[in-house]
Amino acid sequence: MKLQEWTRFVRGAVQTMESNGAAAFFRFSPQQQAIFRGAPDYHCQTFASAGVRWVFYTNSTSLTLRIHARQASYRSYFSCDVLVNGRKVGSLDNFADQELQRDYTVQQFPNDCIREGTFELGDGSKTVSVIFPWSAETTVEECALDAGAFVEPVPAQKRLLAFGDSITQGYDALRPAHRYLARWAEAENGEEFNQAIGGTIFTPELVRRCTVSHPDAILVAYGTNDWNICTQANFIENGSAFFAYLREQFPCVPITVITPIWRADTAAPRAFGPFERVEPMLRAIMPHDSNVRVISGASLVPHELSFYADLRLHPNDAGFAEYYQNLERACPISGLF
Repeated sequence: MKLQEWTRFVRGAVQTMESNGAAAFFRFSPQQQAIFRGAPDYHCQTFASAGVRWVFYTNSTSLTLRIHARQASYRSYFSCDVLVNGRKVGSLDNFADQELQRDYTVQQFPNDCIREGTFELGDGSKTVSVIFPWSAETTVEECALDAGAFVEPVPAQKRLLAFGDSITQGYDALRPAHRYLARWAEAENGEEFNQAIGGTIFTPELVRRCTVSHPDAILVAYGTNDWNICTQANFIENGSAFFAYLREQFPCVPITVITPIWRADTAAPRAFGPFERVEPMLRAIMPHDSNVRVISGASLVPHELSFYADLRLHPNDAGFAEYYQNLERACPISGLF
């Protein structure tokens, strides 16, 4: 099957680029990418394949996959995960052959490389998910199943449009399947349109140029970077405009707002003022209607450094497991719709 045909199975992408028999899938429109053209660190991350996956139903006993990954985040590590009926059967990555430090975020790994492998899928018919890296720009150069095997798309049950910063993008899960929204997508057969960019604040123009159509729900998770680099006046102006565009473009879609999770440096002085002010100010500027709910992020990840990859802010795989489980207890994501 030609790579072009695999576009039937893609989720979470708003544009596809094909060249010389290879295919790449992107989560932002060109108009959105242009917003960050003058900020290279942010612009680079718009090419990362966070939230993009293939989902298909097949009786093939194997899957051969070849990808080319290029760094598209502040991190040089990446992983592409293959799941069968929700269980991981393998990955393509650039770090499994190295000893990881406790803070693996500072390590350097090959950041422009090709990885390929064949994954055993087992007998019988099954649902296969290929979850692309959150940290890298990914081009698929080859994908093959058993000769004569059938393959069919699996329609997503719900479409979730997610805006946010580094944690919603995926920092610092070693495996993309462990991100909190990836866990939701797998558990609920959902399609995640990930519009999060590490290091960013409320960016109203990102909403105005959004091309995702007919989402069933919207998730918004900003605030920690706004506290770090903005004044309260900036925060109110940007956040208010962001929510105004959101309601204008998606007037009846349910919105869930997650306030910032704990971070280890909250005692540090910032122009914004105390970190504790972020949540009440966020609650004040968000829309106040029956289709909006808010979840306090402070209790989602334990306030222990062992749950943070960088020992400060970004959850590791164990931290994301806590994030997802506690989010489900507070407000099941399946109930956002």
